[in-house]
Amino acid sequence: GGGGGGGAGAPCEIDCSLVPTPQCMAAVCNEATRKCELVPSAGGEPCDDRDACTVGEVCADGACQGGAQEDCGIEPDSCHVVTCVDARGEPRCGVEPKEDGAPCATEDRCVLNAACADGACVGTQRDCFFFQVPDSCHVGECNPATGACEAVPGNEGAPCADSGDLCMVGKTCQSGRCEGGVPKDCSALSVGCNDGACDPGSGNCYAEPIAPGGACLSGTDECNRGVCDEHGACISMPTPGASCSSQTVGCTRGVCSDAGVCTARSVPDGGVCVDSDWCTVGESCLAGVCQGGGAAATPVVYFRDTFESNAAGWELGPTWQIGPAAASTGQTYGHADPALDHTETPDNGVAGVVIGGNAPSGVHPYFYLTSPVIDADVEGGVYLTFWRLLNSDEAPHMSNRVEVYDGARWHVLFESGTYPGVRDPAWTKIRYDLTPHKSARLRIRFGYEIGRDSFVDTVSSWNIDDVEIANAACP
Repeated sequence: GGGGGGGAGAPCEIDCSLVPTPQCMAAVCNEATRKCELVPSAGGEPCDDRDACTVGEVCADGACQGGAQEDCGIEPDSCHVVTCVDARGEPRCGVEPKEDGAPCATEDRCVLNAACADGACVGTQRDCFFFQVPDSCHVGECNPATGACEAVPGNEGAPCADSGDLCMVGKTCQSGRCEGGVPKDCSALSVGCNDGACDPGSGNCYAEPIAPGGACLSGTDECNRGVCDEHGACISMPTPGASCSSQTVGCTRGVCSDAGVCTARSVPDGGVCVDSDWCTVGESCLAGVCQGGGAAATPVVYFRDTFESNAAGWELGPTWQIGPAAASTGQTYGHADPALDHTETPDNGVAGVVIGGNAPSGVHPYFYLTSPVIDADVEGGVYLTFWRLLNSDEAPHMSNRVEVYDGARWHVLFESGTYPGVRDPAWTKIRYDLTPHKSARLRIRFGYEIGRDSFVDTVSSWNIDDVEIANAACP
């Protein structure tokens, strides 16, 4: 029956709707007994189970049931769950890790088979190693936003080859492009009146004939100029009266004869000479002895560069740079690039190999930093001074050179050798005598090569500052 109303003729003595009832219960009239009885409510009404850690409870079958756990507004990541403790009628929430192995989701779509481990969502990174890339200067890498493999620039500094000019060797990957390199050395075929040349289509060296009257190297020395005749032979043409170095020492000056031979001639009294002291200038001959002279208070400078910029016009081979000094890291041998240059000026400029980094380890021929042409056709001595901070593996893994050009050919002034290579801990002053090679077309160059890449150490390589060519070089 229904709730029923009280009074005469009513099914129950009292109105059952007025009877107080517990939550989720209702009072109804039992017409047989004319008494109100408690029965489960219809269900679905909101109720309170007296647990502060549940919300949204409703009545069902006469009991307060259901309800979700109180989360206090906390939004946990996929490897944590919200916990709640009833603190005297107030919810106190926190988080705790899910069980290890529980599935989870991460924003990085490159993570596969993600599962919880110690509260972190971890998985296997998508392997893009076999993803097809356009060239050796790109690698496959997974895009975390899409989960797809993509080609991105990679293998920075590693040797590479492209389908362009095959006569350029020693190229390296630079920001996704195969760049740099030096011309292939075909000098082994430069014999007689043939010049070694490279075919850019095949990359092969071949002998290219020199036209009659053209210069040839095999007939050239300090007193002869090699010239090709009409039969393809390299003949020597004497250069009488020219200066030559092989007979130049003290008060003896080498002069080329009509026969193309360097002959010794005495310097007359008062003539200019060069003694063994690099720091003195103004020496002169007296009775065949080079004497006099004094310390060069202010040397005559024919060339100087502090590398504030490349305004001087150095030729930068692959990996060579001119810019602010920067400390390097990651070397496995020797010392790091310096954070400061040697010059006591604010420019902080140096010349070096990968300034602030390390030399690439792939096999390549000599990469050079080459000076502009310097007019050093002067009387007296000519000396090269520079400051060096060089760290290099030993030969044959890595070799280094300093060379001078006398207008006809390059001469080696310095070449690093076997163990222990070169390990400069700080800026070091270096001096070389250029007097035997001085000319109006003098040049200098610094270089390094990787001859063997197996077990080659990672090194900071060349740093150069304060290059000076002058008539004196004091310690």
